[in-house]
Amino acid sequence: MIGIPLAYVFCFKYNLGIKGIWVGPTVAVAMNTLAYILIFYCLDWDTLIEEAVKKREDDKLKLEEAVIKRLDYKLQEAVKKRKDYKLQLEEAVIKRLDADDYYKKQ
Repeated sequence: MIGIPLAYVFCFKYNLGIKGIWVGPTVAVAMNTLAYILIFYCLDWDTLIEEAVKKREDDKLKLEEAVIKRLDYKLQEAVKKRKDYKLQLEEAVIKRLDADDYYKKQ
């Protein structure tokens, strides 16, 4: 927001030509650098680190809960399939025994 107007001013008002065009963006970058240095200097790094660690722990707990829910769901599915398989096996055994009884009677 400041680089292009400064480039215009230095190039045409002060008759610096191509040098004036480069002065505008250079000043803008220098001002951005100073602003970022000021922001970094004013930050409370200890608080930011504590918040980041707390958020990481919260995210880790949420992930663990999601994994546990997924594993629980998979376990329930496996138990249900096993019960279904066991029921089918029992039915097959009963049919086999009934068939054996039928052939023994004849």
